[in-house]
Amino acid sequence: MSRAEKINESLAGNTTNTLEFDDDLVNNPSHYQSFYKDGIDCITAMQSAFGKTATAHFCLTNAFKYIWRHSSKGEFQDIDKAIWYLNKYKEMGIIDLGD
Repeated sequence: MSRAEKINESLAGNTTNTLEFDDDLVNNPSHYQSFYKDGIDCITAMQSAFGKTATAHFCLTNAFKYIWRHSSKGEFQDIDKAIWYLNKYKEMGIIDLGD
């Protein structure tokens, strides 16, 4: 049984909380979906817990990490992940992060 099936089975009878999963490892990785709480994804929870500026720092740092290591993997998935984090940073609208 897949992770999605296990979670959906545990939510049986409550169709408003049934999650739909795909295997998009860049935009919607399943290893984060099991941690959805009340429909809130990880990055949104992070922003609530640590604030917009700290989350923006995280997004830029994570993008750097994915760009740094992409050539050792020989695929573009890490570049796509870096772009995702850069787009998330851009959505936040923070220009000056300071030091």
